[in-house]
Amino acid sequence: MNLELPRCAKGSSGKLSDEELLAKTIEKALRTKKLAQSQNMTSSVKVALTAEDLLDQIGIWHPYPLFITFSMAFLWLLSVMPTMSPSYMAPSSSSSCSLDNCSFVTVQNEFNITKTLIDPGEMTSSVFFLGNGVLGQIYAVAADRIGRRPVLIASLFISGLSGIGAAYAPTFETMLIGRFFQGSCFTALTMINWVMCCESISFSGHGYASVLFGLCWVIGYCSVSPLAMYFSTWRYVQLATSVPCVIFGVLMIFTLPESFSFLVAKRKRDNLVKWIETASRVGHEEIDYDADQIVDMSSREDDNKSLLQTLKIVLQSKLMVTYTAVESFLC
Repeated sequence: MNLELPRCAKGSSGKLSDEELLAKTIEKALRTKKLAQSQNMTSSVKVALTAEDLLDQIGIWHPYPLFITFSMAFLWLLSVMPTMSPSYMAPSSSSSCSLDNCSFVTVQNEFNITKTLIDPGEMTSSVFFLGNGVLGQIYAVAADRIGRRPVLIASLFISGLSGIGAAYAPTFETMLIGRFFQGSCFTALTMINWVMCCESISFSGHGYASVLFGLCWVIGYCSVSPLAMYFSTWRYVQLATSVPCVIFGVLMIFTLPESFSFLVAKRKRDNLVKWIETASRVGHEEIDYDADQIVDMSSREDDNKSLLQTLKIVLQSKLMVTYTAVESFLC
C-alpha cells in the first residue's frame, strides 16, 4: 500500500507550515531508511552519502583524481622556476663573472647596474617575494569565495604574461614591475593547488601526493641550471620560465575541474553531479551515490564565522598553535 503524505499550503507569511515541515522530515527519514536497507541487502554495493565516502569509493588510483593530482603537482614545477631563476639572471656581484670570461648577459650587465651599499640587481629576486607578500593573500581569499579552479587558471595567466612582459622590458624598473606581479601568484600556484588536490582525492592518497609534489619541486629547481647554461641572456631564461605557465593555463581551461569538496561546501549540487559523472565516465565504472545526501551531510557551521572567530578557535587549540608556529617558521 502506498501512503501519500498530505500536501499543505504555505502560510500567509510565505514560510512552511508545521504540517509541511513534519511531512518533509518524514519523507527525508523514509528515504534515508530506504538507502540504509538497500546497503544492508546488497553488501557489495555501498551508496556514498558523504564526500569522504565518495572519494574513498573512487579510490586513489582512479584516472580522474590521478589527473588532478599530477596537474596540481606540476604547478609546483612551474612556480619554482621563476622563483630560482634570479640566481642566474641577476647573480650577486661577488659570484657573477666578468665579461672577459663569461658570455652570459645578466641583468646587471644589460642595464649597467653598479653595486653601491647594496646590489640593485638583486631586486630581481626580492621584488618577486614582495609581490607575493603584498598581493598573494588576495588569491587565497578569492579561492574560498569563487572557487579554486578560476583562481588557479587566472594565476597561471597572470604569472606567465607578467613574466613574458618582464622578459621584454625596456628598462630595469619595468622588468621589476613584471616580476612583482609574477611573484604575486606564488601563493596561488603553491598552496591553492595543494588544497585543491587534497579536496579532490581520498585521504589515503595525501601521502602519495605530497611525495609527488616534492618531486616536481625538485625537478623544477634543477631545471633552471640547464636553461641558464643553454641560453645566452637573462631575457631568454625569464621567457623560458614564463611561457609554460600560459600554455598550461590554456590546457587547464578545458580539462581542470573544480575542487570536489568546494562544490560540496558551496552546495552546488548540479556541478557536483557533473563532477561525479565525469569521474564515472573517465574511469569506465559506475559510482553509487546520493547527491542530495552528500550535500545535506556537509557541515556549514564554519561558513558564517568571521576571521576573528576562526582565529579564536585556532588559539584555543594547543595542537593547532604548535602546527601554525612550526609551519610559519619553516616558511
